[in-house]
Amino acid sequence: MFRKTFFILLMGLLLILPAGCNTAPQFTKVEGTELDQVLQFSEPMADNFFAALNAGDYPAFSRDFSPELLKAVPESGLTDLKKTLSKVRAYQSRTVDHVDKVQTYYSVFYNAKFEQDMVTVRLTFDQAAPHKLSGTWFNSPKLAK
Repeated sequence: MFRKTFFILLMGLLLILPAGCNTAPQFTKVEGTELDQVLQFSEPMADNFFAALNAGDYPAFSRDFSPELLKAVPESGLTDLKKTLSKVRAYQSRTVDHVDKVQTYYSVFYNAKFEQDMVTVRLTFDQAAPHKLSGTWFNSPKLAK
């Protein structure tokens, strides 16, 4: 249980680690043309991420990871994440809820349908090209138990 909780927290904290300890990150809602541009690069990566998550395919799962996320999430991290997500079963679909900009990242928030629960998923991407996936976060009542 501790390992699962630690893994989920680690994935969520990867977003704020570069920020340092002096100030809280400031989130700005992304809209209009900028939103379209973010979704143009983030949606194909999200498609790959979720398909590889379901398949348990680490090379595909980690294909778009930033170097920092690759170090933080080795192949065993996918196994741990799948064990944690077994509470909600397999991913089925998602809709974009909103996109925020924080420091040098875009955070795409999804309402994701899993077989047994709706899960809020945040995928965080570098603002600079090639827009690598730099953090993930999953939240639902079932996952919190």
